Amino acid sequence: MASDTRGKREVLRIVLSSMGPPFRIEVTRRSGSSTYEGGAYFICLAKLQRDMYEEGMLLCCQGSRPDITSSSMLKASGGRQMYVFDPETGELTGELVDIFAPAPYEAVATPDEQRAAFFAFSGIEDRGWQMPR
Repeated sequence: MASDTRGKREVLRIVLSSMGPPFRIEVTRRSGSSTYEGGAYFICLAKLQRDMYEEGMLLCCQGSRPDITSSSMLKASGGRQMYVFDPETGELTGELVDIFAPAPYEAVATPDEQRAAFFAFSGIEDRGWQMPR
């Protein structure tokens, strides 16, 4: 599901089309179909998230939360799950979420907000790298 600030909603059909690498997700919307490819499912999802944001919509899934992060072990297994962290303490909570599972609109963030939260959690400087399309 994707939604905007005015309550407009769109249901997206997402199919994991490859057990990679490379990993692929196929997305079907009212406007047609698209395929996103990357080294892990969360990279594919991030590309979709950026496209939806450019249309004024936020993806309402766990992978769009600002309080999630991955690890090399999770990426090696495809990156379909991510760890939840506590932004206040900067510690992992121990909870794993499926990035494609639903999340309420209030719990998700823009790609830039999610990026800023990740760098704040990691304690490293954001050097402005852009994700390839």
